[in-house]
Amino acid sequence: MPQTDPQRLFRSIFATQEEEITCPVCFELLDSYVDSEISGADAAALLPQVRQHLDCCYQCYELYEGLRQIVDAEWE
Repeated sequence: MPQTDPQRLFRSIFATQEEEITCPVCFELLDSYVDSEISGADAAALLPQVRQHLDCCYQCYELYEGLRQIVDAEWE
């Protein structure tokens, strides 16, 4: 199991919501989330449930980071 940042864990405890999306739903929306970020839009405001899920789920956050690195490399 990968180690997590204690601050990230602390944030995830307090970031839980009554209605949360699942990992598969987050994965489906991840492209739109990153596209919004790249275009300069406020992705967290447009897709708040994705942002909340990324704050709470280490595995999805790792997928997000990987996708973001790929997209950033393509734009360089």
